[in-house]
Amino acid sequence: MGYFEEIGKRIGHVSKSAVKKAAAIADGAGLSMQINGLERERDRICRDLGAAYFARHGTAPEPELAELCCAAAQKTAEIEALKQRLQRLKNQKLCPACGFTNPRENCYCSKCGSKLPEIFEDGAPEAGAPCGDSASAQDAAD
Repeated sequence: MGYFEEIGKRIGHVSKSAVKKAAAIADGAGLSMQINGLERERDRICRDLGAAYFARHGTAPEPELAELCCAAAQKTAEIEALKQRLQRLKNQKLCPACGFTNPRENCYCSKCGSKLPEIFEDGAPEAGAPCGDSASAQDAAD
């Protein structure tokens, strides 16, 4: 009987140890999740802070931030250029006033009525008629 009692005690001891380790792992995972959540919140706040600073002082930043503001402005210009290329590929124009996506041939926004910018390709004005006069320009070309 002593043999089985000893095995029972060992199994009980191992079980208690496993439960303690599992609890420690669960506690650690919970703390890690809290840390990650707080880090994400802090990163969002820092991003918003940087965006607010750039919006207010991007063209005249403090000297120690000038390089970062310049880099942000360059990336913004690159992003806008790529967005314009994507709009051309999709035959669309984006309204600068309201952000609505319009067909490329529109001269005015279908949503807010604002004048849409002309589309330039390779630095030259778009070929074809000026806005609102496509038929007469086509006849003149023939």
